[in-house]
Amino acid sequence: MLESGDYLIKPQDDSLHQEYTFYMRVTAYGGSQSFFGPYTLRVGCFGGVVTYSDSPSFSNTAPTKNVGDSTSSVYTFVDPVATKAYCSI
Repeated sequence: MLESGDYLIKPQDDSLHQEYTFYMRVTAYGGSQSFFGPYTLRVGCFGGVVTYSDSPSFSNTAPTKNVGDSTSSVYTFVDPVATKAYCSI
């Protein structure tokens, strides 16, 4: 007799951006057991999954300002670039 099944591995809270490590225990007909793993499930956007870098159009060079000058338009902040398209910033 041979049986098989499909199991879904899902974190309880999938809004958390984390990495989960898990193992599988398989029991064969007759009672023999074996462990497989470790397996990794990565959920969301965090350092282990995505890399963020400065946008190519970002400039960290400040314009020259004197005391009393307007502070508007001193810097233009550009969103960083993510290596995964689904990771919104």
